[in-house]
Amino acid sequence: MSVPARRPICNARVFCNDRGNMKGCGRTYSVMLIERMHTYVVSCATLWSFFLLLLDCGSIKDAWESATSAFCLDTGYKLRTSFIRSQFHIRTLLRKFVSPGNLKGGSNPLCQTIQLLKTVFRSSPCPISAFQLRFQKPFFV
Repeated sequence: MSVPARRPICNARVFCNDRGNMKGCGRTYSVMLIERMHTYVVSCATLWSFFLLLLDCGSIKDAWESATSAFCLDTGYKLRTSFIRSQFHIRTLLRKFVSPGNLKGGSNPLCQTIQLLKTVFRSSPCPISAFQLRFQKPFFV
């Protein structure tokens, strides 16, 4: 007998119950789950391992196939494009913690941003999750 695949939770809404004389506002509000990318099915840990492998091998195809086999290659390209588009947002928030002038990573802005994340969240196993937890904002804009 096969076990059904568990569907990943991508977001959540919480209902503040006001029924039955309970103290509550009666409204719903969103909860951001830091293990998942906002509006993506990919987990933060998968994305972070993809970024680290991208630094090592340089090939998007090789890095994506090493990081995960659950998603097609187009997803890796789309995530890389979203990362490029979000550079300004990420670097602006991280600038409060470390000066970007002291980074190793050459002239490649993607490598510099990954190094910046590693530097600021060095005690975290997944700096992308730590970023979302710290700033309460999605990693990609």
